[in-house]
Amino acid sequence: MTTSSKGTKTLIEFPAFMTMDNAQVNILAHVIQGSDDGPNVYVGAATHGNELQGVEVCRRLAKDIEPAALRGKLIVVPLQNPVAFRHRMRLNPVDGKDLDKLYPGRDNGTATERLAYTLYSKLAAAADVVMDLHSGGVGSINIPHIYVPSIPPKRTKFTSLELGKAFGADVLIDTNPSIDYHFDLEHPSPYFCNVQGSAGLYVELGEGGRVDEQYVQFALRGVKNVLRKLEMLSGSVEEQGRRKVVTRTSVVRSKSCGILLRHYELGQEVQKDTPMADVVGVFGGREEIFAPSDGIVQWTVTLGNIDEGQDIAWLGHN
Repeated sequence: MTTSSKGTKTLIEFPAFMTMDNAQVNILAHVIQGSDDGPNVYVGAATHGNELQGVEVCRRLAKDIEPAALRGKLIVVPLQNPVAFRHRMRLNPVDGKDLDKLYPGRDNGTATERLAYTLYSKLAAAADVVMDLHSGGVGSINIPHIYVPSIPPKRTKFTSLELGKAFGADVLIDTNPSIDYHFDLEHPSPYFCNVQGSAGLYVELGEGGRVDEQYVQFALRGVKNVLRKLEMLSGSVEEQGRRKVVTRTSVVRSKSCGILLRHYELGQEVQKDTPMADVVGVFGGREEIFAPSDGIVQWTVTLGNIDEGQDIAWLGHN
């Protein structure tokens, strides 16, 4: 847990794990303690080391927010997976594990398990709201959308969905534990912390491996909107995004390999059985791909060549 004096901005450091060549890997966090009491909010980025939009958001956030203008405590962790970031990789190369699937971690586990343990036990455990900023991996891109956990939080009067609407996004996925969303929604930090009593936002926007000003500004405005909703910052929430609430997602997937010819755009609303793409074999053959449901294209590959069984788009729908 972190303690700091009112009206201060500090950079703190926690040891996370040791590599086999005896190099210490640490977690660095900005802790901004407002002049008045208020909520405790955690914002993290680079859970996956090649997802960079959130890193720049966190850098600007820590620079922008001054203690005199803040009520409560803001914890900002730009690099939750520092070795993966250093190597421009999605996963921690020390053990190859996915930080997104490991909370609350283990203090005697492998490198990434220890990362999760440090991030949770030292920084996120006491937070009233936990926001984790993601983007598409390298070769894929998201419209701004947020996965929202369903458990009513005990530490704030606002639900996660209410805070997600304040953040602003084109799509808000109001998740239900009984529905398959095609990836683990039990162990990411906003979801694990939600079970412990926090509100949580799992934010996705932009493309991996790069920094795009439009997405950085969108997410920075979104985080500040949440702080305003919580009355940690003065001012009104600046509405952004379509804020379409959905409860399900569907995967558009290829059966064959070759060149991908897309007939849709990111953010487009499609109807079931709409032709979405053709996959043409380099030496012959063609597969037509149709929308499996109505929905909005919240994620798509940007690559032009794909493998058999590869996801090419995700649709948000009800």
